[in-house]
Amino acid sequence: TPGARAHPAPGEWAPRPLSSLYYGLQLHRFRPPLPAKVRWHENRPCFLLSQSFNGPVADSHGPWFVNGEWWQPSHYWKSVEWDLQLQQGPLLKIARSASRWQLVGHYF
Repeated sequence: TPGARAHPAPGEWAPRPLSSLYYGLQLHRFRPPLPAKVRWHENRPCFLLSQSFNGPVADSHGPWFVNGEWWQPSHYWKSVEWDLQLQQGPLLKIARSASRWQLVGHYF
């Protein structure tokens, strides 16, 4: 469409749904991950509570089932991950391992 912009003008902020994101975003991982509480509606995350980010979820993608070091039973780990976009805009990654949810990182 003539005159349409793919991105906001400088200084203008507009949330983008996860489904329209392009490749190339970087994930800043929190070390250690931050404790989080996730509220659910119809098997999808609908609200995130953490010490750094809180609010309703506008869009989510997942679950992704991740595991590693399966060849060493004493080090084996697994988690369930979701990518979330809060209504206020931040793009986040959460993961559940050992029966607790954690905020793993922030995309930028």
